[in-house]
Amino acid sequence: MIATLAAFAGLEIKDAAARGIRFALLLVLAGVMAFGALFYGLGALRTDLSMSIGPINADLAIAGGLVLTSALLAGAAFIAKRRKSQASRTAQTAAIVATPVAIRTLGLIAPHLLRAAPVAIVGGFLLGRLLSGSKET
Repeated sequence: MIATLAAFAGLEIKDAAARGIRFALLLVLAGVMAFGALFYGLGALRTDLSMSIGPINADLAIAGGLVLTSALLAGAAFIAKRRKSQASRTAQTAAIVATPVAIRTLGLIAPHLLRAAPVAIVGGFLLGRLLSGSKET
């Protein structure tokens, strides 16, 4: 019975790995095709622009557009890096919601420790802020 289940699990793992490899290969192929289409489109844009504004100005216009696009993408990356993760917010919310329950539980388990709970909560909060490097208050 266990050998059958193990064989079945092994087949499922091989099937999942094969699907993952197929997905990755198709994604890489799509990326290569999109990359080629991008350069083909830039060549067509250069040809069109060179007829209207000249070849040097066409190259400069395309380069300027690419620089502007890369600056916008870099700005978006820096904004995304500075933003707090959703997991961090979820953990903070869970901690805030669970604090009263934890204090009541602590009071039931050890009443003499309840007097030290506010100090522990404030100390833990300050230590967490110090270790996370957060500048918000």
